[in-house]
Order: sequence, then structure tokens, then C-alpha cells
Amino acid sequence: MPVYGIKNLDSRLLKLRSDLVTKLPKKLGQAAETHFRASFKNQGFTDKTLVKWQPRAKPPMTKRGKEKPHTILYNHGLLRNSVRLVKWDWNNIQVVAGGPHVPYAAIHNEGGTITKSVSVRAHERRAHPSRRRGKRVNVREAKVRPYTRNTNTIIPRRQFMGESYMLRMEMRRIISKSLIEPLVK
Repeated sequence: MPVYGIKNLDSRLLKLRSDLVTKLPKKLGQAAETHFRASFKNQGFTDKTLVKWQPRAKPPMTKRGKEKPHTILYNHGLLRNSVRLVKWDWNNIQVVAGGPHVPYAAIHNEGGTITKSVSVRAHERRAHPSRRRGKRVNVREAKVRPYTRNTNTIIPRRQFMGESYMLRMEMRRIISKSLIEPLVK
């Protein structure tokens, strides 16, 4: 094994210091972002073990009445793609989800109840044919007056971001690798 001089050791230590300050926080942030996005693929959050998300109350159905294969919290990918690394430096690594185009990110991650008052404007229901007790009946046009109703929607907790033991272990591995690699070369 070749022996390096003090001058070379000093330059390697300076490079290690600069890499730790500039590159390491971004690597750690990217690892966190990848871990949180993997929750959507795994259909659950991994702390020490994978905790699966609660399934939908009504699974989507095909036209023939069969259950469609589906993923939870992933329709168009907006929520998963909103998980992003926004700030990284030596003191702070910040990964966020949501934004103006995905305002529902927090309620899905934490769960809760949405209480809302909905106003329905006056309108007319169109006439249409219907079946009642096997007989064909024509339903006449009807006028609906304006009204207000209260809705309570319960959103179950489907955590995709948060404290994770597995993420912490991955970050420790990245830090160890970043410390050892430059000194071994």
C-alpha cells in the first residue's frame, strides 16, 4: 500500500471537509425524498417495518361490476410528484409535499375530518326514463330549490412522510461512506 505524504493528506482532508459541507446534505436530502416517494410504490409507510395503508371504502369498479386493480393515493401522480427536496445545507434538510396544486397532501399524511358547508344552486332535473319494479316509468322534470348542506368527510391517515428508523439508518450509511471513501483512496 503506498504511503502518502502530509501534503497529500492535508489536501484530502480539505477535500473531505468541502465535500461534507456541500455534497453530503444534498445526498441525504435525496435519500429522504426517495424514501418518501417509495411509500406510494409500497402502498404504506416504512418506519421500522412497512405499515400498509387502509384500503379504500369503495374500490373502483369496471363497467361489468368487477373490482379494478388500483393503487391508493396514486391516480395521476400529483401527490407523489409533489414530494420534493427544497432546501439543503449543513444545518437543515427540508423535504416537503403539496403546494397550491396539491392542497390535500397534509390531510392524507396526517388524517382527519373535513367539515364543509356546500351551497347548491337552484336547478331543474331533466326528464328521463327509469325502471321501477320492473316497469318502465317516465320521470318528469323537477325543480330543485337552492339549499345548503353540511358535509363531514373522514380521511384516514395514510402517512407517506415523517420520522423513519429505516431512513435514519440509510442516512447513517451514506454519512459513513462519505467519511471513509475519500480517506481510503
